[in-house]
Amino acid sequence: MADLQKDVEALDRVLFRLASVDDERMLQVVQSLLPQLLSLFPHSLATPQELQLKDKILQVVSHIKTRLQALTRPSLPLDALCQVLQQEGLSVFSYNLALLFVELGFEAASTEEQTRVLAAVFKKISIFSATNQETFFRLLMRALPVSASAIVPCRKSVAEEQEQGEDVAMITSEAEEQVYESDANVDVVLDFLLDLVLYELPSTAGGMIYGLMTPRVERLQRVKVTELKREALYERQLHALKLLKEMEIPTKLKIPLYLAGSASFHHAVKAFSDEQLSRVLKYEEKELEDADVMRRLMTLVLGSQVAQSSGTFEGADAILLANRTRLADTSILQTLTLLSVSEAATNVLPLMLQLLCQLMFGAEPSRPPNVANKIKLASVRLCQWTFHHCQLPVLEGLLGPVLVPTLLRLLMNPHTESEASSAEFVREFRQGVYETLSVLATRAPTLVAASEQAFQVLLVRCLAEEEQRTGAGANALKAFTSLAGAYAAAATPEVTSKIHHELVALLNGSKLFDSSKNYARVRAAIAAWCAELLTSSESGKNDDITMRFAVLRLGAVPGEDTRRLSDKALFAKPLPSTGALARSLTANFPQKDLKASMRDVGTAESCVRFCVEIMKASRSNSQENAHDRRCVVEYLVQTLLSPTESQNSATATSSSVYETTASALVEVCDFDAESVSVVLAGQVKDLFDVVAVGQDRTFLSNIAAIVSCSCSAGTFTVNQIVADIVKVGMSRLDAGTCSGNQLSGALYILGSALGYLCLDATLVNAVSSDEMQLLLSCFQKMTDLLETKVKEGSNFASYPRSESALNEHVGLLRSVMDGIGISGTLKCFTRSSGAGGEWNQLKAKTLECLRHVVEWKLKAVHFDDQLSSKLAALKRVAIENLGRAVSGLPGIATSSEVSTGLEEALNALLDVGNETDTDLQFDVGEVLVALGTHDATEEFAAHRKTKYDNFAENRAAMIVERVLADYAGSRQPKVRRNATIWLLCMCAAGLGPASEDGDALMSATSWGSALGSPAYSQSVLEVHEFFVTMLNDASEVSKESAVKGLAYLRLRAPTDDMGAQFSDSLFRRLRCFRAFASTADAADDDENGANTDRGNESATATATATSSSASSTVENAAYREVSNVAADVGDPELMYALLYLSTADPIWESMASSSTSATLLPSTKFSFVVADKEFRASIVAKAGSQWMAEDYSNKTKLVPWLFLLKFHSNSKVAAVMGNLWEFAKGNSASVTTAKGEKTLLRQNWPLLFQFALARLENARNFKYREAACLALVDLLNGAEADEVRDDFLRLWKTASRAVDDVMEAVALSGVKLYRYLGELSLRVAASDAVCRSQLLEFLVEDGIVSKNTICRALSIDVLLRLVKTLKAIDMQDRLAPLLLKLLEYLSSLEMPELQYAQFHVVKKDQLERLRVSISQAGPVGQLLELATTRLKELVESPACVAVVSELVRGVASLLKFGVGLNTRVGTANFVVTLAGELPFELRKCNGAELLLRRVFIPYMGAKTAAENDQYGDEESRYGSNSSTEQTDASLTATSGLADGLVIQSYCRAAAYLCPLVDAGTARDYVRSGIFAFNKAATKTPGVSSSPQGHSDDEMGSDEAEETVSKLPQVYTSRYLLISALATKELVKKVPPIADAGTLVTDDLRNTWYCTHVFPAAFIGQFAATDALKSSWVAVLDELPPTVLYAASSLDAVLHAIALLLAHPAWDTRRQAARALQAIFASPTYRSRLSMEQVERIWKELIDAVPGRLWRGKGVILESIVSLAAVKVENKTSSTDDECMHKLSLLLIDECARARKNQDLAYLESAIVNLGKFSALLPAEQSHLRGSNVQSLRDAFAEWMSGNEADSSESTKPSLPPLLIKCVFEALALMWPAKMITDEGNTATAAETMLWLCASVESPHLAAWSVRKAIFQTMAAVAERAPAEALPKGKAVLERVVDSCCGSFGVADGKYSMVRVAAAGALTALLKRAQDNADVALRLVVQRERVLIAVQTLLTSEEASEQQAAFNLKSQLLQVP
Repeated sequence: MADLQKDVEALDRVLFRLASVDDERMLQVVQSLLPQLLSLFPHSLATPQELQLKDKILQVVSHIKTRLQALTRPSLPLDALCQVLQQEGLSVFSYNLALLFVELGFEAASTEEQTRVLAAVFKKISIFSATNQETFFRLLMRALPVSASAIVPCRKSVAEEQEQGEDVAMITSEAEEQVYESDANVDVVLDFLLDLVLYELPSTAGGMIYGLMTPRVERLQRVKVTELKREALYERQLHALKLLKEMEIPTKLKIPLYLAGSASFHHAVKAFSDEQLSRVLKYEEKELEDADVMRRLMTLVLGSQVAQSSGTFEGADAILLANRTRLADTSILQTLTLLSVSEAATNVLPLMLQLLCQLMFGAEPSRPPNVANKIKLASVRLCQWTFHHCQLPVLEGLLGPVLVPTLLRLLMNPHTESEASSAEFVREFRQGVYETLSVLATRAPTLVAASEQAFQVLLVRCLAEEEQRTGAGANALKAFTSLAGAYAAAATPEVTSKIHHELVALLNGSKLFDSSKNYARVRAAIAAWCAELLTSSESGKNDDITMRFAVLRLGAVPGEDTRRLSDKALFAKPLPSTGALARSLTANFPQKDLKASMRDVGTAESCVRFCVEIMKASRSNSQENAHDRRCVVEYLVQTLLSPTESQNSATATSSSVYETTASALVEVCDFDAESVSVVLAGQVKDLFDVVAVGQDRTFLSNIAAIVSCSCSAGTFTVNQIVADIVKVGMSRLDAGTCSGNQLSGALYILGSALGYLCLDATLVNAVSSDEMQLLLSCFQKMTDLLETKVKEGSNFASYPRSESALNEHVGLLRSVMDGIGISGTLKCFTRSSGAGGEWNQLKAKTLECLRHVVEWKLKAVHFDDQLSSKLAALKRVAIENLGRAVSGLPGIATSSEVSTGLEEALNALLDVGNETDTDLQFDVGEVLVALGTHDATEEFAAHRKTKYDNFAENRAAMIVERVLADYAGSRQPKVRRNATIWLLCMCAAGLGPASEDGDALMSATSWGSALGSPAYSQSVLEVHEFFVTMLNDASEVSKESAVKGLAYLRLRAPTDDMGAQFSDSLFRRLRCFRAFASTADAADDDENGANTDRGNESATATATATSSSASSTVENAAYREVSNVAADVGDPELMYALLYLSTADPIWESMASSSTSATLLPSTKFSFVVADKEFRASIVAKAGSQWMAEDYSNKTKLVPWLFLLKFHSNSKVAAVMGNLWEFAKGNSASVTTAKGEKTLLRQNWPLLFQFALARLENARNFKYREAACLALVDLLNGAEADEVRDDFLRLWKTASRAVDDVMEAVALSGVKLYRYLGELSLRVAASDAVCRSQLLEFLVEDGIVSKNTICRALSIDVLLRLVKTLKAIDMQDRLAPLLLKLLEYLSSLEMPELQYAQFHVVKKDQLERLRVSISQAGPVGQLLELATTRLKELVESPACVAVVSELVRGVASLLKFGVGLNTRVGTANFVVTLAGELPFELRKCNGAELLLRRVFIPYMGAKTAAENDQYGDEESRYGSNSSTEQTDASLTATSGLADGLVIQSYCRAAAYLCPLVDAGTARDYVRSGIFAFNKAATKTPGVSSSPQGHSDDEMGSDEAEETVSKLPQVYTSRYLLISALATKELVKKVPPIADAGTLVTDDLRNTWYCTHVFPAAFIGQFAATDALKSSWVAVLDELPPTVLYAASSLDAVLHAIALLLAHPAWDTRRQAARALQAIFASPTYRSRLSMEQVERIWKELIDAVPGRLWRGKGVILESIVSLAAVKVENKTSSTDDECMHKLSLLLIDECARARKNQDLAYLESAIVNLGKFSALLPAEQSHLRGSNVQSLRDAFAEWMSGNEADSSESTKPSLPPLLIKCVFEALALMWPAKMITDEGNTATAAETMLWLCASVESPHLAAWSVRKAIFQTMAAVAERAPAEALPKGKAVLERVVDSCCGSFGVADGKYSMVRVAAAGALTALLKRAQDNADVALRLVVQRERVLIAVQTLLTSEEASEQQAAFNLKSQLLQVP
């Protein structure tokens, strides 16, 4: 209570004093009063005294506030007030008043002060009241723009703050992460900034302020925002947004303000906000994936009142979102854009639903229509995004059920709410709705398919959109189509049934097919719907078959997509049964002619195809479905046989129905010919009418096939065939009125009938003679017709010109040839006993006719293009039918005329060999095979030893011989190519696989004998060699034909020996010599050695010479690789299989697809396509089943080779091997997919991996190495750790060698492998410890130090990513080697350009720092930083000590022997990190001790010694003081040192280690390291080389100290830059003990601080260079008084100075002397000096004077004079008088010596110090001063002799004016103060004054500074001389007055300083008037002159002259 009362009384006095002072004084008082006053507020008001105290404080505050408010810009103690705000536990009044006064003084504060105030208030803004917060906001508004880093500083880690020396409290790890989501201060500021950005002036906003309710507007009024003018407001808003951008808070917290700014009316604010939002969308999308932020944005869009219905606001939202209306429309649009890219926003419920409903379906009256349209469109896009990305339960449970009905209703009434809107908006809005429904159908099919409403609505909309062509039809159709899948998958049976009925009704109606409406795309969508529904329906439903029949109608529409989709729907699996089809046909189509039953022709065709497909699908149940199939066949037959409604207009459209039906019946005949035959019986005659529909060859062939199959089915007897077919046909041939089409059709039917009858001798024998004659007559007519037409056709000029007539003419010739060909060989008729001869004659005649067509020379005649193509086609038809007519004819039993015809036909066929048409040559080859094929009843010897003699005996053998002899050896390439094709066909016929049909097997018997008997073995070998030769042909078809032929020959070789010969020959020709190696190992390295090793050329030549063939070798790369594979596998047959499967020319597929021969027509003609298909199927089956089988002996070689060569660099080789690989996989469905491919690779993964890796390691062929790289990339895709663990390290090493391969192609592939291996390793290493260890081992030991730059860069990248993902515990074993390796190679991995520049720049220190910064910022530096972070994470781990111990040993080695700037600096910095982050571990492993003793102490000792060993002054070593180029202190600190940055880093590292070691080690570091040049007279204990040796040092430390104290030390050098840098770093980390109370006498730390650091710092502060001086000053500033004023410190510094005074370097001696002067100048140190110290120093200084003169030696004299001043202060004695006398003589002698040696600087110092010394002499020694004056005058007179003499005659140099000035100034100081009044002194004084007057007028002393000094001396003499000297007879006084007032004095018109000095001398003279009456009397006489001088001075405006005039006049008035 008493204290409170005292405070009240004190406040009374304060209030009184404040009221008594003026404003200026009050402001001074307030500076200290306010903080104390505010802190004085009582915490409670419980007692009267507290209330009284509060009232009194408020009175004082009120008084201060009132007076401050009256001032304009009062200056207040803002920093102190901010400290009050930071104090805890003060009264609320204190905070409120503090903020009040802060606001009052804020305007007068500087920018820096304002920033500090804002930063201080910001720290507690969240706990302040609303009023105080508003105060802060007003301050912020005034201060804008400000820096965000100053107001909202980024939080720093503890380590950083400790480094900066800040006092901080412990903070949590969460605070270190700089996360501000929970920072309430930031929330408060953001809330205000949002209000500020949202605010618009009422005149601009139109009366409405978006985002702000009344309370917020009122707050802005209180903050005075509303008082701002428009431009000022916009300027503040822009500054606020920039402040927000600079704030280091998450971007997601800034988004609301940017959205608010995007709606500003000011272009700068809007542009800035839009730019920031765009940046968020481009680069910071992850910031939008925060549900809380998205909820906040939605709330701002809706407004707080609307959004709060979904839940109350909490936390930061309660501050930011309360009392807000909706945002402006522009901001809403930007917000919708952000929401439409955030997946997190889609799950913010129910706000998202509320937002969509409000914006899509709501109406805002104040919103302009165009803006409303934009918002609705953006809302629809947001709805689509939400449906696509929200969680499925949310979509199905909430969003979908609410929004879908509304969207559908909106589509049904599209113009209700948008009648006033533009058509463009309506279209875009509908498009968005359609897209939204499409997404919904895809994600939530159950929701959409719950009812048929969506189907109905979208169907109606599709029809409407397409009809009206609004532009949204495509979107509507897409949505409608997407619904099909949803309904097919999730609709209930009831809904599905309704949709079925509606679709069927729609398809059966007319609206969809209305030609006036554009419903093409709608029909396609309907077809897609039907396809989906039918695919998902169950088989056997009535709706199924009904819908399929309805879909038939879509197959006739013109749209290709519609037809495709309708076919998909029509044939969707599962298909209905045949029974269902038959029932449906019977029920719906009573008329069996589908042409009449269906609506159009296209529908009929679709129905026919549909019926056939159903019958084919259900043909397995032949017995059950026989009746139903027959029913369906009836419909097909009636459709074919029934005439069209208009027979007169049989158009192409109507004929297509017949063609389709005929083709369908042929397919039915394939599996149910009996039904066709039964139905067709009795109606076969109608076929002659049907064939007249068209001339299409396929159609006519199908009719012939139907007839043949019907006859073969057994329904027709021979008599019926003759009666119903032959007779009717003959009648058509006889009828003259028969049309061409009917005649052509009749020929096909007759040919098929004759061909059927001649197949079986039984049928021929059953024919009666009459019938036989009828048949003969029929064939006779056909032959005559053929002869006639051939003759007409051979006359090319007679062809009609019209197209129709030409087609009819050509068609008839083609038909008659086809009819003859279909008739077959007629061998049964030619063998008949009755008419065999006639049949033979007709046969020969037909052969001749066909041969005649084959022999047409079309190239010799010129035709038009139309006729030429038709004639060529006729020629091919003739060749084809020739083969049908001759295939299977007997040999010897053939008649002579037929045999002759066969030979002529052979000649004609061979002549076609000059043609280049490939397809034609294959036809010729097939006919040659047919020509060589004998009757199946003939037998040929399989082991015939001799060749056949004539053509009839074996036509095949003769054909082979002739082709080989005449065509294979031709010089014309085209002939050889054609021979290749022919021989291929022959090999396929004679060596191909046996057919299941026995006849087919026997038909090739003649060819088997020709190619398989020993007699023709040589011919077969020649065929093989010919094929091998053709492998080099330029034509791809010829090459692949040769390949196929080789495969036939080898794989179907007649004997094993021949097969071996084939293989050996092919291997040699392909130069595959590994096939002949003795062992596989011997040949393993010879991988296509010809490509890489030219030394194999001789071996190649030898092998080729020994080959059985003299032909050239094969150069095809693909074939040679195939041979290499086969040779390596060791299976010669495999080579042929591989070669065969490698064929991929398009001709093979085109031949198979274009084979139009009716397969159902009975014929013995050979087909290469069929034979080759079977042969290929056998090889493919073997490959698919055998090559990948586990029991296949060659799998280990074949499969790896195929997989490897898939990646061959040669595209052809890669394509071939890719095809072979596909065959090896097989044709199973599981393997054809990508997943199956992966499974197959997994099964064979070890085999493939080891093989590829071995090839990459050992292959000499670079293409194999390249392929191996790519193969490994493919194999490693998806590999697991178990698969690669054993070879992981090997794989990495091999990949690195591949990257460094000499071949560029291999290197590029190696880079791909290396990259992918890195990705794989990152995945594998995360889960497998072994792989992780191996990976780290490789990357550390080999990867990051690789010589290849690419490999090194990739390794660093992989290692960087690996270290990021791994935990510290996972890599603790490799952490130390990694760190050491990175430190070691920091320099090696540097850019060489920087190392080069180091030797070519002037400022090396700047470049060094740049190099280090680049190294630390590069990938190696990042990796080092990351690895260091992992090391820090091991702090709590038991293994951390071991890791640190290993690091210490490695770091020690690097510090001692490391090479390169970056390595050394980086290692030193790493030591700093170790010491700062892991001090405990360093202590535990004794690491700090080891590093200091082994590295840093020897290093620093060597460096300091080396630095001191270099002779030279500091300017020459570190640069002169005048250098101003380097402004950065960090740069100048080491600018003069070689390796300065390294030394500085080492110093810093050593300083960080010193706190971790004992005091003895730190002392040794100071003594033997930093100050290693300080050597005692006796040897001190050496530094131990081991960390354990420090104990010996400790034991000897005391003895060493005693030795140092007893024996004088000899300092051999000085304190230079290295010592300064080391000491500067050391004092930061190991500061001396500042508390004197805790200091003990034997404290080691303060001991060496006193004995070593303090002397160095004290002396070093006087260094010549700024860098050295500033370093030592920084050290000295850190020393506490316990060191500065310790007794040992003074002793040490004096001892050091004494020793340095004897140093040989002059700058060191000068530095020591200046340090000594500083000691003498300091009262503290001067008072501590003992007499012994003074005497010792005196002696040393006196001893330092003699000797040679050196630059700056005058400082010694200065020191002596300073010490003399100390001695004068002490008690005087006789000894001191003697010393003074000696010193006077010494100074006078030094003046003379300096003049003699022409050392002007030293002369100046001697003169000046003589004057100073003389001035120190007491009055008792005035005689000594007089003596000194006289001595100096005498010396001066002597010195001036050179100035006064003529320059040409003078032998002495002149004295410069500066020295003359110094002489007179010294005389002024030296003149005795009190002289004894005697005659001698009086005369001396008078004479001196006269001399001075004469000197003023001397021309040799005319310099103004000299005259000024003379007058000053005159004033001193006049003031101190005896008064008797002035009135002496020599008129001394008058002479002085004349000099002072004359032209050289006050009357001087040029120099003001001279006038002032003269006036001063005159003033001193006037003062002496009071001492002597005579002087006063004589001065009275001079009064007028003095007044004139005063007037002269007063005319000047100079203040000094005015003052001089005042003094002179004042003194004149005092003269008595």
